[in-house]
Amino acid sequence: MNKTTAGSDLGSTVRYCEDIGMWAIDRPIAESCVHKTAYCEATCFNNKLYNVYGKGMRGKDVRNEAAWIENDAEGLAVKMSRKKKGSKNRFRLMTRGEAISSYGDIDRIVNLAKAMPHMTIWIPTRAWRSPVLFAAAQQAFASYDNIVVLASMDPSNDLDDWAHVRNSDLSTMFFGDDDMTETPNGDRMFKCPKTWKHMNGHCDICKGGCFRTNKRVDVHLKQH
Repeated sequence: MNKTTAGSDLGSTVRYCEDIGMWAIDRPIAESCVHKTAYCEATCFNNKLYNVYGKGMRGKDVRNEAAWIENDAEGLAVKMSRKKKGSKNRFRLMTRGEAISSYGDIDRIVNLAKAMPHMTIWIPTRAWRSPVLFAAAQQAFASYDNIVVLASMDPSNDLDDWAHVRNSDLSTMFFGDDDMTETPNGDRMFKCPKTWKHMNGHCDICKGGCFRTNKRVDVHLKQH
């Protein structure tokens, strides 16, 4: 595919997130966050950043989206192998925007998993709210041990939502109520060490929360 936007390859748009200790990709919110809840939209931290940084942030997201659509996974893998800092084992999709907004995104994520088999690709997502799309994603991802998907949850999700993700055997990532100690299902929540104990970079080595593979877990992120 021909490049249409300068600097639109994944390797040039990827960014290092010091707080989580890993590299990540972003997407524009308006175009990709098609599964958002009312609570998510009302409290989105990135919308506040848009108000502050405006033109510069939107320009970067144009390049981010062009790179994501182009999806030079092999080129990204080469550039990631040359990075001197950050995790060599974990990579995040997305810190801003939604990774699974369309069927084409499923193929793009699989391409990354193939190109970076040594990297665990971490995907907190609200795509579970679109059952047919998400079923297709789960089917496509089932062959790749290096794709980790969590259902992103917030206070607007009701008991039916929580029961749905639990019955689907999905781990969750919850944000929005620091007083909530268990899910509406009655499951005890795991307090994220990075957000509750301010352990910057801990996401790179954490085994008890988002990257736990031996059982389902409900991760609770402290509010900013």
